[in-house]
Amino acid sequence: MPERRKWNRQELLVALKIYCELEFGQFHALHPRIIEIASFLNRTPSALAMKLCNFASLDPSMMGKGLKRVSKADTEIIENFLANPEVIILESGRACTQLMTTTGNDDVDERPESFVPDYRKFGETEKVSEVKTRTVQQFFRSAVVSSYHFKCAICELSIKDLLIASHIVPWAEKVESRADPSNGISLCALHDKAFDRGLMTVDQDHRILISPKLKSAGGQVIADMFSRFENEKLHLPFRFAPNVEYLNWHQEHRFQS
Repeated sequence: MPERRKWNRQELLVALKIYCELEFGQFHALHPRIIEIASFLNRTPSALAMKLCNFASLDPSMMGKGLKRVSKADTEIIENFLANPEVIILESGRACTQLMTTTGNDDVDERPESFVPDYRKFGETEKVSEVKTRTVQQFFRSAVVSSYHFKCAICELSIKDLLIASHIVPWAEKVESRADPSNGISLCALHDKAFDRGLMTVDQDHRILISPKLKSAGGQVIADMFSRFENEKLHLPFRFAPNVEYLNWHQEHRFQS
C-alpha cells in the first residue's frame, strides 16, 4: 500500500469529514473509524491519523495541538473550511460519494456507517437543495457534538440519541453562518428547546443565564433542570468554541430577559 504519495484534494476532504467527527484523543491508528476509512482511501490507519493531527495543528480552536509540520494542501483545506464551511462541507460530501463509487463498492450495507449520505435513497423528484441541506446538517451535528465530547454542554448528559447540535443563531437567520460549527452548542433535547425558545442563553463569558419567565414557573423540576445552572460556566468544547458574536446575537434577539 503506497504511503508516500501526495494526498489529493478528494482524500483531504474525506479526511476533514473524519476530523470533524472524532475527538482529539481518538486520532490514532487503532481507532475503528480510522481503520475503516483508511481502507477506503488505500492508506494506512497511521497515515490517516497523522493527517487528522495535521488538521488539529492548523485549527485555531485547537490552540496548537497536533503536529507542527504540515503541507500547503492541509493548510488550504482548513483555511477554506473556516472561511466558508458550507461550501467545503458540500464538497466533502461529493468527495465521499465519488470515493465510494470509484472503490467499486455498490452495496450500501458495506459502507461505513455515517460515512456519507446515501443519495440513492432520495427520490428523483426530491430537490437538490434538500439533499444539500441534509448533508450540511449531518456534518454540522457531527462536528458540534463530537467537539463537546458527546455531552450536553450544560448538564453533561452523554446519551447521544438525546443530544442536539443547537444553532446559536438559527439556521434561517444568517445563511453564511448556519454551517459554522462555532455557531453550535451540544445540548440535550430539554436544554436545546429552552435555548431555542429564548428561555436560557449564554453570555460572552460563557455563563449560563436563565430567563425570569422560566424561573417564575417555580417547582423542583425547574430548580433541578434549570435554576441550578444559572451563572455556571458552559462546559466548553475542545474545538469550535461558541463564537462571541453569535452568543451576543442570541442574548439580544432571542433571550426573554
